Amino acid sequence: MQNHHKEAAFNQPRRYKARYALTMDGEMAKNITLDPGEEICFQWPAMQRKNWLHMVPGLICMSKSRFFLLEHYALSADKILELPRSALVNIEYDEHIEHRNLYYVWIKISYADGEKVRFLQIRPRSVPPSPQEYIVFVEALRLFHQGELTREALLAFIDRKACAEDSGF
Repeated sequence: MQNHHKEAAFNQPRRYKARYALTMDGEMAKNITLDPGEEICFQWPAMQRKNWLHMVPGLICMSKSRFFLLEHYALSADKILELPRSALVNIEYDEHIEHRNLYYVWIKISYADGEKVRFLQIRPRSVPPSPQEYIVFVEALRLFHQGELTREALLAFIDRKACAEDSGF
């Protein structure tokens, strides 16, 4: 019975207050506990859109099985959203970004939270993000959703993209 409880809790997202550190990297290192053998495969500064006017800077870290989003607030404690991969429902993004100002292009992540489906909107934090940053960001999320995120898989994708750009494709 206790194992079932632990497994059910693991499949649910959780949001918790982060203990303070000087940097966002430091807060992530201080607050997230990785399982034995689990490693962070992707880490990237991000912006999260809470509504049309309110954006929150943050940091995304992903292992093969969990997604972490540190939400950085200026006047209150930072928060960490932890999503197990099993809670992820969908990732929506714009595939036609060539002629767009990527400052306004958001990636929508839907996730199950009990009986509800919630979502968050994120993008790379640089202003504006480059198409290359956006593509790598989306690919990391796609690999995570499929359960295939490893550093090697992400580096292979980046190498393929660089070769395609060098050859004129």
